[in-house]
Amino acid sequence: MKSTIITKIERLNLLLLGVGALIGWSLEIVHPASFLTGGLVMQANFWLWKRIAGFLLFQARMGTGEKRWAVFWVLVKGISFLFLLGALFLQYPIRAGSFLLGVSLLLVTCMIVTLSGAGTGIEHTVPNEQKI
Repeated sequence: MKSTIITKIERLNLLLLGVGALIGWSLEIVHPASFLTGGLVMQANFWLWKRIAGFLLFQARMGTGEKRWAVFWVLVKGISFLFLLGALFLQYPIRAGSFLLGVSLLLVTCMIVTLSGAGTGIEHTVPNEQKI
């Protein structure tokens, strides 16, 4: 399996989430559960957008099965948004500062991967891409 920039971002983000939660917990500077919740919400969002883009944008010929999967992933994305909205109204005990740090970690990860030149020399492959 060839490594892509998207895969590197996903893996580095999970690594930084774990390290950040461990350091934050040991130094008591972030609430680990809130930090992990924010980071995992963004990780799931990133993964869902990857799936949606793979089906909707990059499929040359979509059959009935692929269309159903595309609709399924869009529905999952919508339901996850409603879940987060419900969590806001139910006032889950999440500390906003730690949650914000976890959410913004994906942006930092994208910048690290891009600025480190991790994308150079990698064959850019698109999920579900069909070779012509």
